[in-house]
Amino acid sequence: MYSYTIAQWLLFFYIYCFFGWCIESTWVSVHQKRFVNRGFLRGTWIPIYGFGAMAMLLAAVPAGGNWFWMFISGMFFASVLEYITGACMEKIFKVRYWDYSDKKFNLNGHICLGTSIAWGLLTIALTQFIHQPMERLVTEVPQFWSNLAAAVLSILFAADVAVSTKAALDFRRVLVALSTAREKAQELAAEVRDNMGGRLEGLKESAGDRLDELKGGAEGLRESVEDKFEDLRELLGSRLDDLKENLGDRVEELRGPLKGHRLDYFQRSLLRSNPGAKSSEYAEALRLLQKRMEERRQEKRARRRKKKRK
Repeated sequence: MYSYTIAQWLLFFYIYCFFGWCIESTWVSVHQKRFVNRGFLRGTWIPIYGFGAMAMLLAAVPAGGNWFWMFISGMFFASVLEYITGACMEKIFKVRYWDYSDKKFNLNGHICLGTSIAWGLLTIALTQFIHQPMERLVTEVPQFWSNLAAAVLSILFAADVAVSTKAALDFRRVLVALSTAREKAQELAAEVRDNMGGRLEGLKESAGDRLDELKGGAEGLRESVEDKFEDLRELLGSRLDDLKENLGDRVEELRGPLKGHRLDYFQRSLLRSNPGAKSSEYAEALRLLQKRMEERRQEKRARRRKKKRK
């Protein structure tokens, strides 16, 4: 059994969070062909790797040095941790920040066989090769400095968690607002079509009646035609004004849910850090935001190219 102080456990946690961030950011950056500060948090740490490393170390203890049982126990406990974390985050934030739905042998998109095997292999690598030099590094630090480092990192970590959680909750509200606006826009479009159809049909009948009246007699035809068409013009203008006023009220109602829900820096950063994020409940709204973010990134690249040419 490992015998470390609380400060040392915390230092191990932050070290492996940083290692995880390096792995994830490198992998995603290569695929995206641009630097991506990967993860839910803004700092250079990904907590799932820190907690996963702790689970691997503790799960490997009963194995007693048997690599097979280390592999099985590490794979199981790390996969359970990843599944619970992913499911809880999707439940709270309405967004799936990692998704394995396109992978074979996945479980609800939160875990898959390939990553589970990787967790098992990482358990062996961690316990047999990686943790030993990390253990010497951390345990050789004087207690005062290890306590101080753990305290400072914990404060920074807690602040990062608070800011990132708020950003994710605000981002969820943006998705809800966009989805609500989209539904109301569809209702408004259908209402306008029905309204316009009814108004035009009414005008058609009214115009037909007026023309029938005109055909009834030839005496005073010119004056009558002018009067009737003036009446039609006023009637058409009145009905279009009513429709325009009603449409304006509905558009203002449509804008209501979006007021105060623009993406701020942290929400944009959260979206940039998770380019593969998905949402089953608000899929269209999330795709719209991702499309806008990509368009904005392309515009910035185009402006930088123009500056270089100048």
